[in-house]
Amino acid sequence: YVGFVASLLQHISDQSGLRFEFVKTASQLEAKQLLEQGAVDMISGYDAGTKLLDTAGCSDIYLQASLLVVGKKSFQYSGGQVKIAITERTQYLNDELLKIYPGAEILLCHNTQDLFQAVETGKADMLVRNIYSIQSELAGEYADLAIIYDTNKLAEYRFAFSDGTNPQLISLINRY
Repeated sequence: YVGFVASLLQHISDQSGLRFEFVKTASQLEAKQLLEQGAVDMISGYDAGTKLLDTAGCSDIYLQASLLVVGKKSFQYSGGQVKIAITERTQYLNDELLKIYPGAEILLCHNTQDLFQAVETGKADMLVRNIYSIQSELAGEYADLAIIYDTNKLAEYRFAFSDGTNPQLISLINRY
């Protein structure tokens, strides 16, 4: 695995001797379900502000990221119907998005890849995602997209832990 979380967990592993096994999931919802079932001990990328989980605990914030709206460079909003792709994590922005884009249709996607595919294929006009996800995608495969709007909202990402997790593990994760 590559990326910020993989690097962070590798650092924690190097410093503490803990070993982490990654479990690939199709969506944050699937990861949440695995956590609630006790099939995994922790999940990453959990924004506690969304209140999606009742868990044994959460780590301290390991990443704060601005949430941005992205669309095709050629997109011009002139009122009327617009489709905005979001994930479960960003549903709390619905009211704000509807104030800016009255009558917008909100399309719920499972993961970052689905968000970008929805805009690329025309199923959605825009997407909402954190700046770090956006930067890597705009620099690569989706260079025809651009930032349209800064929501002025921050997502605060934590690790969420399953019931029965040793509190010392949470404390250890928080040290790094």
